[in-house]
Amino acid sequence: MPHTQHGLLENADNVASLAERASLHVRYSAGEMICQVGTYVAGIHFIRCGAVSNRVATLESGSGRSCILGPGDLIGLEILLGNGHALSMSQLRALTDVGLDFLSTDELRDLLAEDAAVARDLIGRVASQYFRMQRLLDVSTSDEDVICDLLLQIATACGCTAETGRVTLPRSVDRTALCDLSGLSPRRLRRVLDDVEGLHIGNADVSFDPEDVRSRLQHCPGWVPAARASLP
Repeated sequence: MPHTQHGLLENADNVASLAERASLHVRYSAGEMICQVGTYVAGIHFIRCGAVSNRVATLESGSGRSCILGPGDLIGLEILLGNGHALSMSQLRALTDVGLDFLSTDELRDLLAEDAAVARDLIGRVASQYFRMQRLLDVSTSDEDVICDLLLQIATACGCTAETGRVTLPRSVDRTALCDLSGLSPRRLRRVLDDVEGLHIGNADVSFDPEDVRSRLQHCPGWVPAARASLP
């Protein structure tokens, strides 16, 4: 069952408003590029289902870390800068199979003018994404904490549940994907695997104990859970 988060997709009336106004419904397969840095932004995409990796162009060179977007999050926020000719500041790639609803700048403007509830939800979702990314940019943590935080982001965006006390991520999230998303080399990732209790990274599967991961992050200075629906 598709996983939804707090915000735009949580309210059934808002879902109906978005679906009714969306001029385009798009699907991407895991691994497909959605948007490159410098691509012209013609409107807003609402993530209906799936997980998207978001790497921001202003990230300091060397860190290479990504924020994970999921259902209810927005792509194309650059158009809110107001110049009407925005270019993407992010590289966005489908981490899993993804479904998006697209509204052009004019369609979004009309919807917000007519529906105050959707406008309020949009403000809340923009603020949530901003603070999640700010946390990623500001907090300097160990490799182990970077991976633990990333695991929780992915699991939440994908709607993974803890069966028998463990969470297994989608098959598209493998060892190579974790290196790319975290900016860690394979050698550094192997060290993380040795140090984080309950973490398994196989050739084709990644699983972990969410309680062990959360417990570790509780001791990480500056770490706060992302503003999303929590894992069971």
